[in-house]
Amino acid sequence: MSDSALLNTLIEKTGFALPEKANVSWSMALLSREGTGLTSDQVVISEGLHLGLLPLEQLYSEKSAAAAAVEGLGTTVEFILALQDHMSEHALRDQDAVTALEALSMKPEPPQPGLAGTIQAALRLELSLRDFSRSDVRQALRQVLRGAQKGLKSGQPRSFLGHIHHLIH
Repeated sequence: MSDSALLNTLIEKTGFALPEKANVSWSMALLSREGTGLTSDQVVISEGLHLGLLPLEQLYSEKSAAAAAVEGLGTTVEFILALQDHMSEHALRDQDAVTALEALSMKPEPPQPGLAGTIQAALRLELSLRDFSRSDVRQALRQVLRGAQKGLKSGQPRSFLGHIHHLIH
């Protein structure tokens, strides 16, 4: 279940408007705003506002989301991968994405280091903004993982990351 206190604070203090389309990543809309950032356990807003993120276990909804919303959740994962790739000056490789996604796709809840932890933080933010079940999260992670594995099989070390980087930017 989403974190209504966090969502209400974002709306009241920052004027954050919820995207109208279900297949859009809500966290991507928030993180694309100037001065907004994400740590492993907080969303940081330019106005000096630091909002804590609940653990995934506390954010899961009992009811699954619509397919379009799960597509938006997958976009969240792709967005954070593309963002991390950009921030690393394109030093990430498809294998890095596969390793992180494999770690999360079976058990998304345990704290993770590195890229997997960053993806996990983005999932925590997205689940704070709207409702997804654990099954939805695993489905979105597996969907992105399949794309990363396909890129890995192409023989080019950045096939998948290059593809999502161009989709996001």
